[in-house]
Amino acid sequence: MKNIKKIFLLLAVLFSVVQLHGRTLYITRHGQVGDPACKAPNGERALTPLGTDQARQLGEYLKQKKFSGTIYVSPLYRTLQTAMVIAGITGSPVLVDPGLQEYSPVLAERNSGKYGICNDGMDFSEISKYFPVVSASRRFAFPWRVMNEPAKMRHERCAKTLDAILDETAGDVLLVGHSATVKSLIYTLSERLGENITAIPWNCCLLTVTLDGKGQISGYTVETGKFQKPEQITNNFRKPLIPKPGDKRYQ
Repeated sequence: MKNIKKIFLLLAVLFSVVQLHGRTLYITRHGQVGDPACKAPNGERALTPLGTDQARQLGEYLKQKKFSGTIYVSPLYRTLQTAMVIAGITGSPVLVDPGLQEYSPVLAERNSGKYGICNDGMDFSEISKYFPVVSASRRFAFPWRVMNEPAKMRHERCAKTLDAILDETAGDVLLVGHSATVKSLIYTLSERLGENITAIPWNCCLLTVTLDGKGQISGYTVETGKFQKPEQITNNFRKPLIPKPGDKRYQ
């Protein structure tokens, strides 16, 4: 009983510090994955060697920024791989949250082969088999896959997930998601800030958002170009051209 009281007291102190000084929210996408032939367990796609290196570079950069907070990650294999590479460098705990999952297309599109295999996803026992040190967030329930989700509903899902994570977690937070969910998070933050946040969800991009003691956005920076060279910035196997290296989206 005394230990439980000590834990609650410690949590109260941590939340008080956050309320006084604010904190930082980091948002990223998984590292580069190959074409659908590059299969991971359960028919999913795995990181390429470059994707793993992108995650390593991001982890090293976050370590330089003194990040040691909590990582929340989508339950897909490629995001879990990315989060584990980063956590291995920063020493952060990793929680799996289905609210950060990728957009999943309708059955007809799934069967066309365009998107590879798209099933109910891994349950937590299977996730634990490949990533034994991760934990489940309080919102994890199987089956967690959301199918054929309109953009408006995806924005709402990501906004609710963001609020829940910030409410239940003290200190800095890193969210590891997908192109669609990163876009939805940027949409949510832009609405709340009253300003269009221009950030492209490249593989292992980094959007850094500072929050004041009341949880309001006090500033943001797009930091992808600070730890990735232009030739290493990718959109999976569709490698982009960068006509304007000085563009603020790449800084």
